[in-house]
Amino acid sequence: MVRNLYDLWNQNYIVVGSEEDPKFYARVALGAYSNPLLYVAPTFKCILVMDESKLEKADPPLLNRFEKQRITMNDALMPQEQDLVETLKDWAELISTVKLRGFKHEDLFIGFDKNETLQSLVID
Repeated sequence: MVRNLYDLWNQNYIVVGSEEDPKFYARVALGAYSNPLLYVAPTFKCILVMDESKLEKADPPLLNRFEKQRITMNDALMPQEQDLVETLKDWAELISTVKLRGFKHEDLFIGFDKNETLQSLVID
């Protein structure tokens, strides 16, 4: 899929129309449709979302085409949701505190991830 969009990301456009009103088109391969020309609006923006764990295997030329930002679940939370996550953290800590040595959140909550589990519960 990534290679099908390189003309678009490289701004390798075909310009049609007058200088006063140019129309931009890019070749994009979409499945059975081989290289159709697609209109690209002047205000077009592209956001590539990639899992951080896949960055190491990502194509460097692809990554170099984009500004990099790290976004976490916490970034998506409203202030009242952040407060609720803090309350849930306290609650999770309280109920997972057992006198047995080595008992952790992951033992009580299967698949617990400190950066996603509680946050995903409060996102509206």
